[in-house]
Amino acid sequence: MNLLGSSHYDVNYLEQYLYSEYSGKWNKLGYRVGIGVTNIHNKSAETTQDDWAPTPKLVLSYDLAKNQSLRLTTDYTSQSPWADAGKPACRLVET
Repeated sequence: MNLLGSSHYDVNYLEQYLYSEYSGKWNKLGYRVGIGVTNIHNKSAETTQDDWAPTPKLVLSYDLAKNQSLRLTTDYTSQSPWADAGKPACRLVET
């Protein structure tokens, strides 16, 4: 309830993701190259927003010894600024 009485406000948020990956190995060097696209559809009573963003990913690995390897991972993920409202500013990434 607000000062003007009760109100009803509908919001529709949808996030979809399509991804493809190619991987292989050359001697001790392993690689994975991926490309994806993310669609964020955000609809409220006033506006409708459809955003498309690329989401590339690269993983390189090098075999050091038996059951040991060195790995470099890089990726990019686009997010709507409103999707993270109320969430902490940092996140823990486990490997």
